[in-house]
Amino acid sequence: MKRGHVGDPQLDFGFFCHGNTLRYDNAGRRNSAGGSFARTGLPNAMTQTAYNANNQLTTWGTASLFYDLNGNMTSDGTHSYSWDARNRLQRIDLGNTASFTYDPFGRRATKSNVGTSTTFLYDGANPVQEVIGGTNTANSLSGGVDEVFQRTDSAGARSFLTDALGSTLALTDSSGTTQTSYTFEPFGNTSASGSAATNSFAYTGRELDAGNLYFYRARYYNPQLQRFISEDPIRLRSNSINFYQYAYNSPADFRDPFGLYTFQLGLTLNGVLPVGPVGITYSASFGFAIDTDGHIAWYDAYTPAYLPGLGEGLSGSGGVSFGFSNARSVCGLGGPFLNVSGTGGYTGVAGTVDYFTGAGDGPNGVVDGGGFTLGVGGGGSASVMVTTTDVHAFGRYSSGSDGKIHAQ
Repeated sequence: MKRGHVGDPQLDFGFFCHGNTLRYDNAGRRNSAGGSFARTGLPNAMTQTAYNANNQLTTWGTASLFYDLNGNMTSDGTHSYSWDARNRLQRIDLGNTASFTYDPFGRRATKSNVGTSTTFLYDGANPVQEVIGGTNTANSLSGGVDEVFQRTDSAGARSFLTDALGSTLALTDSSGTTQTSYTFEPFGNTSASGSAATNSFAYTGRELDAGNLYFYRARYYNPQLQRFISEDPIRLRSNSINFYQYAYNSPADFRDPFGLYTFQLGLTLNGVLPVGPVGITYSASFGFAIDTDGHIAWYDAYTPAYLPGLGEGLSGSGGVSFGFSNARSVCGLGGPFLNVSGTGGYTGVAGTVDYFTGAGDGPNGVVDGGGFTLGVGGGGSASVMVTTTDVHAFGRYSSGSDGKIHAQ
C-alpha cells in the first residue's frame, strides 16, 4: 500500500488483501474500506459513562471502575486486577486467576490461566515460540514488529491475512483455504468465526488475552472500554493529558505497539558566530531513527544556507546526539522544523540541549521532540533556527520522487 499526500482529494489504493480496497480523505484519514474482508463490527450504544479529573473511566453502564494511587485499574466491576511494583499487570481474577511474569527487558515471559502456563521465547520484540510443560506447542514466523506471516501449532501451519493496521483478518491453511476469520470493531473488540484456533495475534497484530485484554507490551488495552487500563508511562510527553487514550482516539489510522516515541541516534555539529547584536547559527547532523513499528531510517538535518538561525553568544561543538519525538513513524521526522537550542562547554567538553516542533504525523498534526548532544567544543550560546530534515527509510518505506516518504 502507498500512503497518499494530504493534498489529494480522494485516494484509492487498490487491493491489499483478497481484493479489499481502502480510501482516504484529504487529511489522510481512512474513510472507507471495501471487499470481502472489509468486515467491521459496531459497538452497542452505552447509556451511561463517567470520568474523574484524572481522565479515569469510573462508570461504564451499571459497572463502577476503581484505580490504585498509581492510576492502575483495580476493578472493572467484573474482574479485579493486581499490579507489581513497576505497574505491570500481575494477576486478573476471572473466577479463576490469570497471572503474568516478565523478563528483564519488560517482555512477557509467561502467562498462566486455568492451570496452564505458557512460556514465550522471543525474536526481538516478537514472541516466536510458545512452550507448555516443556513442550513446544507453537512456532511463529515473523518479520517486522507484530508482523506474523505464519504460525504452526497442533492444527498445522496457518498463514495470516492482515489489513493495513496489521490486524488479522483470516488464517488460511497450506492450500489457501480460510479456516478462521476475524471481525473487529473500530477500537478492536474482536469476534472470530470458523475453525477454533489457539492463535492470539488479532487486533493490530497484538495478543488477545483472558478478560478480553490486549497485551500492548508497555500496557494492557481493553477494546470494549476503548482505552488502556493503566496510565501511559511517558505521561505528558505523549502530548495529551489523557493518559488512558488509545492511538490518539483515532484507531482507524494509528496503532500503538509499544507506547513509545521515535528515537534518533546520530552525530551533530553546531555553532553560533556573533554578528552585530545577535549571532548567526548553523547546525548539521546525521544519524539513524527507529519508530514503534520497528521501521528504521537514516536522516540528515541541516540549517539551509539561505536561512541561518539567530543566536546569542559564541560557541562551537560537535558530538553524539540522542533524540526522541512523538512522530507516529520515521516518515514524520522529515521536513522543516523550528529548533530552539542551548549550548555550553567547559575545558573542551560541550553539551547541547534542543527542542523542535513542526507539522507532521504526531497528535493534532504536530511533531514535537527534543534531545541532547555530548561531545567536544567550547563557549556558550542560545539559538533559534529552522532546520530541514531529509529521511531515507529502509525496508517497507521508500523515498518518492517528490522527496517524501511513502509506505509500501
